[in-house]
Amino acid sequence: KQEFQPLQENSKLTEVGSSVAAPIKLGHIYLVRTADKKDKSTVQLVKLMVIAYRPDESVTLRWESL
Repeated sequence: KQEFQPLQENSKLTEVGSSVAAPIKLGHIYLVRTADKKDKSTVQLVKLMVIAYRPDESVTLRWESL
């Protein structure tokens, strides 16, 4: 059975540039929102979880579209 939590932080999400960096930590979950600058109605939310990480070598993500 899947369980979901409501995304209450949506109002706190801000627009950032096309090149953004975040620290990578094994087991952490990140929320990524993408939007089309020309079509503001096109928004995608994706949940990323770091499942393997070798610094300066590779990162493996599990992802789910929300």
